Amino acid sequence: MAYLLCGYYMTSTDDYDIKWTMPQCVLALRLIGLSFNLLDGQKPEEELSTSQKQVALKELPTFLEIAAFTYFPGSFLVGPQFSMKRYLDYVHGRYTIIDKDSNSVKEEIELHDCIIPGISRMFLGFIYLIYYQLGTSYIPNQYLLSAEFQEQTFFKRLSIIGFWGHVNLYKYICLTQILTKQQKLQSLLKSHPALQILTRILMMMHTFVFMGYSLICFIFLSYPRYHHVYSSVYYCGHIIYLSYPFISILIKTFF
Repeated sequence: MAYLLCGYYMTSTDDYDIKWTMPQCVLALRLIGLSFNLLDGQKPEEELSTSQKQVALKELPTFLEIAAFTYFPGSFLVGPQFSMKRYLDYVHGRYTIIDKDSNSVKEEIELHDCIIPGISRMFLGFIYLIYYQLGTSYIPNQYLLSAEFQEQTFFKRLSIIGFWGHVNLYKYICLTQILTKQQKLQSLLKSHPALQILTRILMMMHTFVFMGYSLICFIFLSYPRYHHVYSSVYYCGHIIYLSYPFISILIKTFF
């Protein structure tokens, strides 16, 4: 962790850089998780939560197992993160589904040949790479800081931010759950197909625009730069999300 922080301090720039600090960050997170799993393995069962019981390690893995887990080719560069126990099950040909209520093995699935799915994922990765290269050539990060971007209309700026966000981090699209938790509202939508279609369109627009909006500070890193972009759309995303507690009260009251 200290080495990673020194690396950030010595190598960081004003842009989101792809360099050795990225896999180093993944490494630090993975070893932190492994440490917690080992710590949980030393505690009494009654002190552990259901999720802790599923990943706790009763025995210390060998050096070779830790090295293989740390530098697993499928995840050591950018993730995803998974537990050591899950990895050991995988290398031993086990894939289990855990019942969260009883913390017992609910189902054990036989691992099938993964060559064809792996190749298809690789080609899908190439498609994303091409999409990213074409998109960034059309709307580079610096465009959002340019005077030309500021001259666009408000809604066009929002659309550009949405498209820019998809280009930069398309695979991390998240779906809004604000409306789906209200049962009365859901029943109202089911009884009125037109409202259901309208809600669906609004949710898609929300996801498209505000996924890019949420990435602005993540990409531009420094306050003067992302403030410049946020102020161009009047911090509308902040206003919407900060007002959610009040909006949720209205939704619960009337729906």
